[in-house]
Amino acid sequence: MMSEITNFMKEWLSDAGIQSRVHSAEKGKEHLLSNLGKKTEPGLIFYGHADVVPAGDRKRWSFPPFSGKLSADGKVLGRGAADMKGGLAALLLAFKVLGQLDVKLQKNLQLVTVPDEENFDPERKLLYKLIDKKIVSGEGCIMGEPTGPNAMGIGDRGDLWIRLKATGRPAHGSSPVLGDSAILRLNEALAALATIWNDEPLLPAELEEALPFSGELLKQYVTLLGVPERLEEAKKLLRRTSVNVGTIRGGTMINMVPDAAEADIALCLAPSVTADKAMERTKELLSKCAGIEIERILYSDPNFTSPKLPFVSVLRKASRSIMGGDAQPFLSTGTSDAHAFRPRGIPTVFFGPGNMTLVHGYDEYVDSKELTGFAKAYFKTAVEYCL
Repeated sequence: MMSEITNFMKEWLSDAGIQSRVHSAEKGKEHLLSNLGKKTEPGLIFYGHADVVPAGDRKRWSFPPFSGKLSADGKVLGRGAADMKGGLAALLLAFKVLGQLDVKLQKNLQLVTVPDEENFDPERKLLYKLIDKKIVSGEGCIMGEPTGPNAMGIGDRGDLWIRLKATGRPAHGSSPVLGDSAILRLNEALAALATIWNDEPLLPAELEEALPFSGELLKQYVTLLGVPERLEEAKKLLRRTSVNVGTIRGGTMINMVPDAAEADIALCLAPSVTADKAMERTKELLSKCAGIEIERILYSDPNFTSPKLPFVSVLRKASRSIMGGDAQPFLSTGTSDAHAFRPRGIPTVFFGPGNMTLVHGYDEYVDSKELTGFAKAYFKTAVEYCL
């Protein structure tokens, strides 16, 4: 299916005389790269992902999740409309029109799409290589992730995914005092690790400036989710490391003391805490827990882009002139594939059509007027920055 989408985009751009190349880390999943302007002069990157998450329980949708229909009130309906087929479509349109008009850009404008952002391991490694080899390059990157016209993502928390393995001593279930339960040992370790939430590391000064608006976005989010009473706790996500125990496995039979158990845990890292520091802190917290091994599965450091950079200013000005308002910088409570760009010297923002509260939920949609507005803003930004 991902090959079909990549081929569609490639052929659609080819209709305007725009040539594209594909790179693949896994059969059936291709990255698409295309360039306009002078390839030797790095300019901007337009970036998007072509995949979507599953629709879930289709009975909970009020319309077919893959209909793609336009409603009477101007909404494009369907899974991925906000995350991020809408943003990708707007980026593609701006890019194609620039090619059709044969605008003589003095800097390179590069379109990059990836096939699988939601499960991003082989693709992550290939994207790293493409950036490291300068095949993907630019002075700035614009991701079409859903923010709406009044917000712009400039920073992400980091990730540290770990697996805790507990070992114990088996015994008959009627005599648990004769054994050592791996599940109870694991439970003790999880309780110890959870206390990392209480750490309060300092934030860089530039990020402090983005906190008030980030808090306002969180207020909207928790209100829409129906949990406004959790706002103050949610605001701590902007400063602290959170812990989510995603899966637990252990035990053999109900009448046996388990000798093995394990849990997969996702730590989302505070903006000033690197993955290495978080790993050290994890080992410190678990040092008094018996029979526990720690395996690192995946990691990325927190990263951010200065909102004062020239390409960011050009983008905000273009958006303001077309859609009104002002795209205020904010910090994300999660992570994005911006971590592939920022640590490798490519400042990145995410700015695209759609409402983040609809992402991965039911009845997802994107407003058609936003699609048009963002396509125009992307076009204007590329012309003013790369011309």
